[in-house]
Amino acid sequence: MENSTPSDETNKPFKGIFNGNGNEIDGISINSTDKVQGLFGLVDNGEIINVTLGSNSSISGGLVTGGIIGYAYNRTIVNSCYNKGMVTSNDNHTGGIVGIAVDNCEIINNSNLGIVDGQHNTGGIVGTINNNIFVRNCSNIAKVTGKSTVGGIVGSTTNNVLVDKNFNNGNVEAYGGNVETNNSNVGGIIGLNNGTILNCYNTGTIKSAFNNVGGLVGLNRGKLKNSYNIGSVDSSSNVIGAIVGNNNEFFDTSTNISYVGEISNCYSLDNMANNLVGVNNSIIGIECSYKNSDELKRLANTLGSSFKEDTEKVNNGYPILNWQ
Repeated sequence: MENSTPSDETNKPFKGIFNGNGNEIDGISINSTDKVQGLFGLVDNGEIINVTLGSNSSISGGLVTGGIIGYAYNRTIVNSCYNKGMVTSNDNHTGGIVGIAVDNCEIINNSNLGIVDGQHNTGGIVGTINNNIFVRNCSNIAKVTGKSTVGGIVGSTTNNVLVDKNFNNGNVEAYGGNVETNNSNVGGIIGLNNGTILNCYNTGTIKSAFNNVGGLVGLNRGKLKNSYNIGSVDSSSNVIGAIVGNNNEFFDTSTNISYVGEISNCYSLDNMANNLVGVNNSIIGIECSYKNSDELKRLANTLGSSFKEDTEKVNNGYPILNWQ
């Protein structure tokens, strides 16, 4: 990708369908500081399905780096892909599966099993999602680290996106933050949420020395519903929460869009943090609460039809998603 505008005619994106038929591609090594790096760099209205990047692979790049795709654009579909390799970046927008997804893309049925380390906007599945993006039925089970705005599933979202039926059980850590605001925005599912999160859960440890640290979301300006956290939240700051670090309102003067943080039907295992929400300037539903272990294990029906009881003990008896 030569031009920073993905639709620019000088770029040479992949626009076809690649079906890996369940095969694993291993031993790939990309070590670059250039932008838009991945097994596929820029994909425009394409489809990448049924492929695994093996554990002996390593993807290291600059701005916009992902294990499977660096930049997914314009109705691109990423379905049933797995990353087992390490994905690192010295710049922003880094993800185990996709670095950044923009404009009507679907990221579904994917899993990240490799360490992900970036700067700002880093996620186990996607670093950043923007404008009508769906992230569904995805999981991260590896460590995810970044300087700030870090999430187990997605680093950062805009208003018109949906993150639904995903889980994270990797540890998520921000090792820095915004010096002026002292914020890191780190969460088990999303670091900074301006969209809609439904039917997700986190089991990983969430950690940062800075503000806005949450079991599910670091900084929430969107909707969060039917989700739970059983991972500990660790920070030396005061703005941390077992569910959300900072639930806030925001008016974007550049787009004239108002964001309002709304939380409903969300729960946390007790003793994960001192407060459910670190700072609340917005809406929290009355059904949000702490639960002890036995209570939370019986919560599948309360969480809704996307969950089921963990009869096979794949999640230590806590509710799991129907697709697991």
